[in-house]
Amino acid sequence: MILIKDKKQLMQEVEIRNLKNANIKFALSIKDPFFVQSDIIELKGKEKKKVPIYFDINYMNNKLNTTYQENLIINYFENSRRQKYELVGQTIYPNIIMNKSCIDFQYILQNLYAQEFVEITNVCDYKIYFKWFFEDNSLYKDFNEVFDINPNRGYLLPHEKKIIKITYNSINENYYNITILCQIKNGPMYPLKIIAGYSEIKYSINKKILEYNIHYKTIGEDIITLQNIGKIKLFIEIIYNIKFPSLLYTNINNFFIEPNNSRDIIFYFIPGIPIDIIDNILIKICNFEEIKIKLKSTNSCNILYLNINQFDNHQSIIKDEIYLLQDVDNMQDLDTTFHSKMKNDSINKKNNFKNINNLLKNNFHLYDNVQNDYYEKERSCLIKKLKNMYSDIFSSLRKYIQEILDIYYSIIRNNKNSDDHNDDHNDDHNDDDKDKMEDINLMNKKDNTKNEKMFIRSSIIHTNEKDSKNNMKCKYHLIPILKNYTLKNNSNCAIFLDLLKALILNHKDDNYILELFTKLKKL
Repeated sequence: MILIKDKKQLMQEVEIRNLKNANIKFALSIKDPFFVQSDIIELKGKEKKKVPIYFDINYMNNKLNTTYQENLIINYFENSRRQKYELVGQTIYPNIIMNKSCIDFQYILQNLYAQEFVEITNVCDYKIYFKWFFEDNSLYKDFNEVFDINPNRGYLLPHEKKIIKITYNSINENYYNITILCQIKNGPMYPLKIIAGYSEIKYSINKKILEYNIHYKTIGEDIITLQNIGKIKLFIEIIYNIKFPSLLYTNINNFFIEPNNSRDIIFYFIPGIPIDIIDNILIKICNFEEIKIKLKSTNSCNILYLNINQFDNHQSIIKDEIYLLQDVDNMQDLDTTFHSKMKNDSINKKNNFKNINNLLKNNFHLYDNVQNDYYEKERSCLIKKLKNMYSDIFSSLRKYIQEILDIYYSIIRNNKNSDDHNDDHNDDHNDDDKDKMEDINLMNKKDNTKNEKMFIRSSIIHTNEKDSKNNMKCKYHLIPILKNYTLKNNSNCAIFLDLLKALILNHKDDNYILELFTKLKKL
């Protein structure tokens, strides 16, 4: 093979021999990058001739290592016979392989930088040299200050690999779409397209307050929608520190939002304690901007409301109770001043019996370390406060009860004296009454030592006793006494109105009421 330097061609001679005695004539057909100078050749019998075949090494003019395969075809004029011969040509230049043809930095914030890496590999069996430079572009100025290539020149040993670092600095607001070139000495140039731009953080949020109005043991749900209206991808991070026993969690914590997209953040909240809670949540965007979200929770709970004879509608309720008493006992008409007295009394009681919600509100505090017996301690504390607040009111019951009992015993004694003048037929009955009174007095003394825990339990005990004493005669002297006493002393002891109503509806006799008074005096 011969190299023709001035024409940058390779030439190789091929010998063609006529094997017959007769003359032959044929034409040579070949495709680029191969060619011959003479297409038609004529040979005499047994003659041979050398024909040069040329290979154009600058056929594509890209200086890339390429292998070409074509066929040399011989067409005879005497007949239609054809002969084919394979030709192979290869160009060898200093070449590399680049793992990327384009780098997209996308949009980044101003005065920041982004880096990408390109790997180049020497595919030759010899040492090659490279150099990076920017393609001329009149649209951008000083873009060589915006981009940095390291290393921008050097060499590669046979089959060596090297990492090229390309840095983009967002020092201006231009959007770049340029090409940088890697020139190989005596070899080709490799283009690398670069896209980069600058953008600000732009977003929209639908609200900045999370509001919950739920029971303190249930799970509340609220949604915040965050939309990316800028050109850069936003990294979102949610930061919160909610104190136990309250719990807060979200469907997503750290995530990205692509440009022109939105994301719903669902906040699940469990108050865990029956007080109003206010706290803050932080949403960080790309570690640069922060959004403060306020969490407000109005929590409800099931609370037993304690009060004594506190009416919402004074006139209607009092009237119903008066009519009820009249229907049950068929007593005389009540005093016309009863309505006004009860109304004034209800107003006075509202001042004495303040709303227990205020007491509960001040009693529940959020501790940093909540113990397992937290609510038990709160309950005990609440009971103590209730006792301190209403001790004067309950202690006054002793006075009222004693006055009612004095009236009752006085009536019993008067009835006893009047019964002494009756005939002997009633003596046994009177003796039974006397024994009954003594039993009542003895019962009052014994009841002072009892430790009953619930007021309602007394009615159950009385029912069992009543079933076991079916032969005992029941008396109902205390009902009218209690009713008259309540009407005359309405302003001080209106609490007995509800008690009187319950006693009449349940047909309680004197024995039950005496036992009940004994327990009330303990308060």
